[in-house]
Amino acid sequence: MNKEWSELNKHMQEKLRKEQTYREGIETLLVLRGKMMAELFRMKHELSEEEFSRMPLRHMKDEGVEEILRLFY
Repeated sequence: MNKEWSELNKHMQEKLRKEQTYREGIETLLVLRGKMMAELFRMKHELSEEEFSRMPLRHMKDEGVEEILRLFY
Protein backbone atom coordinates (compact mmCIF):
# COMPACT_ATOMS: atom_id res chain seq x y z
CA MET A 1 0.00 0.00 0.00
CA ASN A 2 2.78 2.46 0.83
CA LYS A 3 4.42 1.92 -2.56
CA GLU A 4 1.12 2.79 -4.25
CA TRP A 5 0.84 5.96 -2.17
CA SER A 6 4.41 6.89 -2.99
CA GLU A 7 3.77 6.47 -6.71
CA LEU A 8 0.58 8.53 -6.51
CA ASN A 9 2.46 11.24 -4.61
CA LYS A 10 5.21 11.37 -7.25
CA HIS A 11 2.65 11.47 -10.06
CA MET A 12 0.70 14.22 -8.31
CA GLN A 13 3.79 16.37 -7.76
CA GLU A 14 4.88 15.95 -11.37
CA LYS A 15 1.45 16.96 -12.70
CA LEU A 16 1.10 19.94 -10.37
CA ARG A 17 4.31 21.48 -11.72
CA LYS A 18 2.84 22.16 -15.17
CA GLU A 19 -0.13 24.35 -15.95
CA GLN A 20 -1.35 21.94 -18.65
CA THR A 21 -1.53 19.00 -16.22
CA TYR A 22 -2.43 20.86 -13.02
CA ARG A 23 -6.03 19.56 -13.03
CA GLU A 24 -4.77 15.97 -13.32
CA GLY A 25 -2.47 16.64 -10.36
CA ILE A 26 -5.41 17.82 -8.27
CA GLU A 27 -7.39 14.73 -9.25
CA THR A 28 -4.47 12.51 -8.25
CA LEU A 29 -4.22 14.35 -4.94
CA LEU A 30 -7.87 13.63 -4.25
CA VAL A 31 -7.39 9.93 -5.09
CA LEU A 32 -4.37 9.75 -2.78
CA ARG A 33 -6.23 11.56 0.00
CA GLY A 34 -9.16 9.15 -0.36
CA LYS A 35 -6.90 6.11 -0.10
CA MET A 36 -5.13 7.50 2.95
CA MET A 37 -8.36 8.44 4.69
CA ALA A 38 -9.81 5.01 3.96
CA GLU A 39 -6.74 3.43 5.58
CA LEU A 40 -7.03 5.69 8.63
CA PHE A 41 -10.72 4.87 9.01
CA ARG A 42 -9.94 1.15 8.62
CA MET A 43 -7.35 1.35 11.41
CA LYS A 44 -9.68 3.39 13.60
CA HIS A 45 -12.38 0.77 13.12
CA GLU A 46 -10.07 -2.20 13.82
CA LEU A 47 -8.15 -0.73 16.74
CA SER A 48 -9.42 0.28 20.13
CA GLU A 49 -9.57 4.01 20.80
CA GLU A 50 -6.56 3.72 23.09
CA GLU A 51 -4.50 1.80 20.51
CA PHE A 52 -5.42 4.20 17.73
CA SER A 53 -4.62 7.27 19.84
CA ARG A 54 -1.14 6.09 20.77
CA MET A 55 -0.23 4.65 17.38
CA PRO A 56 3.33 5.78 16.55
CA LEU A 57 4.05 7.00 13.03
CA ARG A 58 7.82 7.24 13.23
CA HIS A 59 8.27 3.54 12.32
CA MET A 60 6.72 4.36 8.93
CA LYS A 61 9.49 6.84 8.13
CA ASP A 62 11.45 4.35 6.04
CA GLU A 63 8.38 3.21 4.13
CA GLY A 64 7.81 6.48 2.24
CA VAL A 65 4.85 7.55 4.35
CA GLU A 66 6.69 10.56 5.75
CA GLU A 67 6.35 12.40 2.43
CA ILE A 68 2.67 11.65 2.23
CA LEU A 69 2.01 12.72 5.82
CA ARG A 70 3.36 16.17 4.90
CA LEU A 71 0.27 16.62 2.71
CA PHE A 72 -1.85 16.88 5.84
CA TYR A 73 0.32 19.50 7.55
